[in-house]
Amino acid sequence: MQIRNSPEGYGLVARFLHWSMFLLIGLTTFLALNMESMEEADKLFTEGLHRSLGLLILALLLLRFAWKLNNPRPADPPGSAWVNWSAHALHWLFYFIILLQVVAGITMSQADGEPVGFFGLFSLPALIGPDEDVEEFWEEIHEVNWIVLSVLVIGHVAAALRHLYSEKDDVFRRMWSGPR
Repeated sequence: MQIRNSPEGYGLVARFLHWSMFLLIGLTTFLALNMESMEEADKLFTEGLHRSLGLLILALLLLRFAWKLNNPRPADPPGSAWVNWSAHALHWLFYFIILLQVVAGITMSQADGEPVGFFGLFSLPALIGPDEDVEEFWEEIHEVNWIVLSVLVIGHVAAALRHLYSEKDDVFRRMWSGPR
């Protein structure tokens, strides 16, 4: 099993980071969409879990970014240069949107007077005190950004499936199972 990326595909580390982030973002989304209908005790626990997972996503994002900068990416598939360029631009947009989502969540929580902890192990230092206007602003960013992220994920999945079923190239396989 190849750890590092190669021209033929993504290595184990890149694939682990990709799929872990996909699952964690899906889980945080599921939790967020179900929080409002919960009893108060369950809601408080779920909010804490949501924040902890957000910090884990941030850590994985930073690792993924560092890994990306220190690893070759697989060769672009044959085809249009603008399609390949747009795929790379989309990946960088994902990094930005995910980072913005976590920063918005942290800022919104702290402006609401809520600590942002990591599975009960530690809490981030409060960088902002309670402020209703700041909390509302970052809550709106968090909600709108979630919609943008959802649209990007749907587009990303659609593009991956297009490569798998229509183009019949190895783009999907390179992230699913790695180099041959």
